[in-house]
Amino acid sequence: MTNTEQKYIINEKKGKILENLLIDKSFQEEGVIIRKWEGEANTKDFISEIKKDNIHYIGILDSNLVKQGYGYMCLPNNEKYFGVYTDDLRSKHGLYQYPDKIVGDKIEREFFFGIFNKGKISERGVYLWIKENKDVPMFNNFEEADFSCFVGDLEETHFIEGTYLTKKGEEYYVYHGKFNSNNEKDGDNAFYYNSDKDELLFGKIEKNKFVNSFLSVFDEDGNIKNGIYANFNKNGKILDYKQREEMPDKSEVFDEMFDFRNKILDKDYFGEIFETFKSTLEFVEKELNIDSFDSKEKFPKLINISFNFNKISIKEDIESVLSKYH
Repeated sequence: MTNTEQKYIINEKKGKILENLLIDKSFQEEGVIIRKWEGEANTKDFISEIKKDNIHYIGILDSNLVKQGYGYMCLPNNEKYFGVYTDDLRSKHGLYQYPDKIVGDKIEREFFFGIFNKGKISERGVYLWIKENKDVPMFNNFEEADFSCFVGDLEETHFIEGTYLTKKGEEYYVYHGKFNSNNEKDGDNAFYYNSDKDELLFGKIEKNKFVNSFLSVFDEDGNIKNGIYANFNKNGKILDYKQREEMPDKSEVFDEMFDFRNKILDKDYFGEIFETFKSTLEFVEKELNIDSFDSKEKFPKLINISFNFNKISIKEDIESVLSKYH
């Protein structure tokens, strides 16, 4: 991908560009504007806006015309990145948008907002998949959009541990726990909440299916009206179970489940995710241009908005609530 992105630099013109920049502090031809970065004191870097070969780049170039620092890239297949570059590679943090997919009358979009290292997704961040009507603007209607989202620790496309949210119409589901190498839900002490049934499971899950777990069903007031401990077969059917009343020594487990449910309902985390991506993309689309880098007002906003993924707090909020039990 990096080689494709570098097409905007025409090697045979590089010497001419650098010569112009040395003499005039700027270079301009059709589709190319490069000039000295005046917004940053004591820098040898340049700011640029380049539209070549259906590639659009706005951002910082170092003295050798290599992407270095903040930038925005849009490729011919509508693949986009806004964030930090180091030596032409996505680095530190940013928002990456995969090419769109048209499925019937829907458009499916995929994003990653988080940490990058040497061009690869790394450490932690937020994956979002959203499906909307293709005839409406992106992130147009939260109520009608279906989406899935992972928030947590990962390495490239492998989820390690975190919170996975799914919204389908008015129904939603929240999983909190670990994943195996195939990105299947897999591990001990896993939580899974189903809003349609107002039901929460907490226990051992293997390859997306619970093996055994505590199960709580809540009433209209948010209290546990039925609690059991169950073993499941490979199809997810209950093999045998114990009622909550038969397990007085497990009262703290049900308290933990009660607190988990209250926390995920305490705040509109789905809306928070939707609005975080929407506001970030709108800023990039409407506000970002070459002059943003020289603006004392816009450049700090550009930096701040690139950290917006840290506003998505569901994983940390859940861990904070559960910490008193472990």
